[in-house]
Amino acid sequence: MTGVTRHTVVWLVRHGQTQWNRERRYLSRTDLALTDFGQQRAALLAQRLRRFHCTLAVTSGLQRTDATATAALATQTRPVPRHADPRWREADHGRWEGLTYAEASALYPAEARARFADPWNHAPLGGETLHVVQERVRAAWRDLLRRGDGGKILLVAHATPLQLVLCDLLGSDPSRYWQYRLDLASFSWIDLYPTAAIVRTING
Repeated sequence: MTGVTRHTVVWLVRHGQTQWNRERRYLSRTDLALTDFGQQRAALLAQRLRRFHCTLAVTSGLQRTDATATAALATQTRPVPRHADPRWREADHGRWEGLTYAEASALYPAEARARFADPWNHAPLGGETLHVVQERVRAAWRDLLRRGDGGKILLVAHATPLQLVLCDLLGSDPSRYWQYRLDLASFSWIDLYPTAAIVRTING
């Protein structure tokens, strides 16, 4: 069962580039704006969405998802109801926030070893395990489908939550969520029916 009663279309969109994405820094709760390049890439989504006729748009409520949604909806011919849900935010990186991979590994070697070996049960100090992220994302997904059942939904969020949704829809092992590559300002197109999900595009 997919959680919908009628054919429902969902576009899963990862937000556009920020400065920390450009510098390859851990980014979760910090509320950064898009770079000029990120804004340009987000604007390209509008051309792809121009015939999509969205009935609902949902973001994580941060600048980078809100700006991406605004750019993507620019070609819509009628107003689209929008809703912010913080459960769609990236896994909280705790004290690694703003660090590069090399910096986090050097500053917190034991923590890094535990996190990389078992991210489902270990997190940076002050951060979230992936098990916690999965639980909040599943709850947010159920609410999204109740709100948008039978419609065409634009969801603008972050890499890890969207990857976990794809794992659930395709029956993949969630511990291998990272195998779904989702570039900045990319979209994945899902057709949901009451009994099955059909994935048209991943990382388009």
